[in-house]
Amino acid sequence: ILDFDKRVKEIVQHLKDSNRMEETLLIITSDHPSRWRTDQRVPLLIRFPHQLHKGRVTRNVQSIDIAPTILDYLGVETPDWMDGYQLLSGITDINRPVFISERGTEGQYGMVAECKAPFYSLGAISLVIGHKRYRLSLHDGTMTSQDIEGHTAPTNVKELPSVTKAKKILIDHLHDSGYDDSTLREM
Repeated sequence: ILDFDKRVKEIVQHLKDSNRMEETLLIITSDHPSRWRTDQRVPLLIRFPHQLHKGRVTRNVQSIDIAPTILDYLGVETPDWMDGYQLLSGITDINRPVFISERGTEGQYGMVAECKAPFYSLGAISLVIGHKRYRLSLHDGTMTSQDIEGHTAPTNVKELPSVTKAKKILIDHLHDSGYDDSTLREM
């Protein structure tokens, strides 16, 4: 983390020294949290030129929101085929489903990829709604749920789906993505 912080500081200093800081859209994010865990939040920081659009989004956002947000900033219409929200408009549904996939299964020596049908190397899929994460094991169909630690906008418990409803949402998502979900529907 300290090395990463040092590199960001060097980039910012270079942009300032070359008088390009106010011409630069600076985006800092990661594809995963520490130790490849899927139950933690991932950083997303965007600094706009002249510090426009200052503020904090407390609702769930995803990496797929970055491109529509950049296009919105540039005044370019987001193509219909592009997923994601334009974060500048401030419209993000508090109950927006966020899907997360996990690779392989937990083995003696860590994660082991199993490339076989119907889910190939997927080991589990999770759904995040509000401050709750629901996880479906694709190997045995078990469901778990947990609160997301440090969430910035806890959801009213009445607005959260039950574990049974969350499992249906996850299975439907797999089906809509082209996976054979018949074994999960039987579990």
